[in-house]
Amino acid sequence: MIRILTVINLFLFIFSSYNRTYAQHDTLTEGFSNIQRALLETHKQLLKANREEFKATLTSEQRKLIERKTINRKRRMKILRPTLSTEQQELLARQRIAIRESRDKLRETLSLQQQEIFAARREALRVRREALIARKDSLRAKMETLKTQKEASHEYIHKKQRKKFEHLKKEHQKIKKDLMKERDSLFRGQLQQ
Repeated sequence: MIRILTVINLFLFIFSSYNRTYAQHDTLTEGFSNIQRALLETHKQLLKANREEFKATLTSEQRKLIERKTINRKRRMKILRPTLSTEQQELLARQRIAIRESRDKLRETLSLQQQEIFAARREALRVRREALIARKDSLRAKMETLKTQKEASHEYIHKKQRKKFEHLKKEHQKIKKDLMKERDSLFRGQLQQ
């Protein structure tokens, strides 16, 4: 009985997580007409085709640069732009125009309510992006503060160790002098005998 309940609960959990995953996409295109869905699908296919067409024109060095995951996408594109040939730049310009036209066709078919939904969604994304940027900046500031505190503590420790070393050096020199005096006195005592 317990196994059956476990299997049922597992099935319900998987099914509900599957629904949640695709719920965002459904709410986005929920009120779309068939024409709008077709335009959206055409737009997606255009993006994929453009991406593949551009990738086909890349040299091996440019491809390696794009595939580097150690730097973020904006930085990679900033590094890549100067290496693009004129043909590649013209291709990107043509693709941008085609994508803009496709997007404009879709926008023309949207009702006022759909436009408001998209505007609210864009605004929410903008606010979220700004919050993430602010968080990133605050974390960067905290890192800088910690770095300066660490450097200051290292300087303090280094200064303290330097003083201790100088003190030990002076003690060593004093002991060395005492030993030299003692040795000299013993040596003189042996000579006098």
